[in-house]
Amino acid sequence: MSFAERANIGFADSGAVTAFGRLRAAQPVSLFQSKLLADTRPLDWDDAQTSGAGTSSTYNTNQASVTLGVGVTTAGTRVRQSKVWFNYQPGRGKLVLMSAVIGAGLAGITRRVGLFETNNGLYFELAGTTLNVVRRTFTSGVVVNNAVPQASWNIDKMNGSGPSGITLDTSKTNIYVIDFEWLGVGRVRMGVNVNGVTFYCHEFLNANNLTLVYMQIPNLPCRYEISNDGTAASASLVCICCNVSAEGGATEVGQTFSASRTAVMTTLNSTVIFPLISIRRQANRSYVFVSPVNVDLVCSTAATVFNWYLILNPTVAGVALAFTGISGSVIEADLVSTNATSVTGGTIIQGGTTAAGTKSIVETTSQVSDFRLGVTLANVQDIIVLAVQRLTGTTESFYGTINWHESY
Repeated sequence: MSFAERANIGFADSGAVTAFGRLRAAQPVSLFQSKLLADTRPLDWDDAQTSGAGTSSTYNTNQASVTLGVGVTTAGTRVRQSKVWFNYQPGRGKLVLMSAVIGAGLAGITRRVGLFETNNGLYFELAGTTLNVVRRTFTSGVVVNNAVPQASWNIDKMNGSGPSGITLDTSKTNIYVIDFEWLGVGRVRMGVNVNGVTFYCHEFLNANNLTLVYMQIPNLPCRYEISNDGTAASASLVCICCNVSAEGGATEVGQTFSASRTAVMTTLNSTVIFPLISIRRQANRSYVFVSPVNVDLVCSTAATVFNWYLILNPTVAGVALAFTGISGSVIEADLVSTNATSVTGGTIIQGGTTAAGTKSIVETTSQVSDFRLGVTLANVQDIIVLAVQRLTGTTESFYGTINWHESY
């Protein structure tokens, strides 16, 4: 029996169909893709020691990957997690592909790869020498990890005796596959892609089985994680490449919001950069997909030329920003900062140069950028600042607006 023929055994569970059982004929729409060709992609990923000590993260220039490490007999956990949590659209399957070298099993070491965070998610786990697929849920208000060991996988145990004939070797490079329907109660499939063919090993069948939703939220980040319980030798997990896609297309269903400055911002007679409007997502709302749509600003005085910037996470000097909630939105904004506050550094994600009295409307979504507001592992939300810098003239007066879209 050929490799491809083995893949089609149990057609409903094969790589030929989506999580919703539709033929996988439509091009998937990428919500996120990450390959580490030049660096660790620090704007897309947070990488941190989340507990203990002795962990490390090393960029492998020639292997386009990052190696997470834990130290010898030192309790510690290292996590690499995407800053954006990817929106799930009801009725459309979500497909996750993550390549990694999980490593060989070792007592005291736990490694995880998948779409998950501290309370909810779906992932592969090598706990000691036991390989599991896990559905993590917070529906009871307490984290519950529903782990299914390899010996109990219900499609293919991946030990050479299953329909694929594959013996899964976690010490080798592999592409780990997760696809799922949510709607609160849909099915989840876990598997690997070998030689261009997807083979599923286990499915969680939730509809008509459970009495409540199978996990609290479906909007989740990509995550790699390694832990040493303090008894093991050093170990590593190699993070390579990943993609998150919506199958059957993606439509940004949601709501557009706006925040405008009604109090004038008057600059000093200098080229200091001043924040006109600053926005961030409220704490604990990381699951909402937020993207800037456009900015609108005007200089009402006589400056010949000024620069404007959209800056991600600048350093704030002087009087701190003061955020207040926007009605109906997950965003909070500072609309009243004065020239007693300035900004430096950060990452300029867009900008321009214009003249006094000129209305500058700038689209910042798909035509220009795929940027979405993110969050760190420490739950620090990204801040976007619409800032101005006078280049000629004296003190100048500015007004502005930011519009953004929220998908839930």
